[in-house]
Amino acid sequence: MERILQKWEKFQDTPLNLKSRIALLISVLFLLAVFFFPLWRMQFFATFYPDGLKLYIYSYKLEGGKTAGRDDLREINTLNHYIGMKPLSQSDFPEFTYLPFVSHPISHLVSCSQSLSDKPQKPYLLICRLLSLEHSVAQAL
Repeated sequence: MERILQKWEKFQDTPLNLKSRIALLISVLFLLAVFFFPLWRMQFFATFYPDGLKLYIYSYKLEGGKTAGRDDLREINTLNHYIGMKPLSQSDFPEFTYLPFVSHPISHLVSCSQSLSDKPQKPYLLICRLLSLEHSVAQAL
């Protein structure tokens, strides 16, 4: 067991190479994109809606497509009422409340690990720095 722990410590002390840094940077960009682009996009076609009803699901909100004189989310909820389904509401999805708070610290952790990788850091030091950063952001809000 001690040999495994020594290998793990040696692995933790190894700096990141350029390929790893680029992979981390790309993963952070994808995590940040979660806040600006929808996670899911749905489009429903029917005879009365030849252009379709659009529904966009972001990590923090539920939004229907907007066209002249029509809110697609309201139309979808009206149609759902006729088949006995509950209306779609943001309050019905607990993911909208906690998903931004999960993806935000993960993106910080990945970006901190990339910036601190020049100097070998123990994982607990990185986590402590991340927690202090999150705490300062939470106080600022």
